[in-house]
Amino acid sequence: MPSTTIRYHVGADPVLKHNNRTKKIVKYEPHIDPAGHHESWMDGTLEDKYTELFGEAIQEYNKGRRKDRQLTVAKYMDKVAGDRRGRANRAASKAAGREVKGKHLAYEVIVGVGNTNQARDADGHIVRAADGSRLMPQRVPDETDRAIVREYCEGFEKRNSTPDGGGLKLVSAQWHEDEFFRGAA
Repeated sequence: MPSTTIRYHVGADPVLKHNNRTKKIVKYEPHIDPAGHHESWMDGTLEDKYTELFGEAIQEYNKGRRKDRQLTVAKYMDKVAGDRRGRANRAASKAAGREVKGKHLAYEVIVGVGNTNQARDADGHIVRAADGSRLMPQRVPDETDRAIVREYCEGFEKRNSTPDGGGLKLVSAQWHEDEFFRGAA
């Protein structure tokens, strides 16, 4: 097998409806092949994960408080998303030249196996298939990619845990081989 790479991207604000392939959303996304293969290994919601992580603390916080001052998980998530305090937000606001609107509730991590460099001819021009799709000769077979990414997801929380039981947590995990990138490079 030719040498290859692993792609790793961390972005903010995952779009769970896209990742879970919700038909109402995906039908408007032409880069997704409706007949393509995808699997959902873990299909959670942010609210469920926040309830798991902070539900007991919120209940404890609410003890002895008036009803109108009690928190729900949804209210807590709104407070987190709207929190503009902290050095990171001030630095981001300064860099953006405008005020940054709060913190992210979660981050999306995209992992892929196989170099996605496009095939090029002797002159360095991109070579395309007859249907216009990109040719990527250093991609690994889909099943190899699937097995490696699945193993990565299954060990994610263990690798990213802290001694007190905290650490990074997965909300959802999917494998997609149904996105095709056509058109201009």
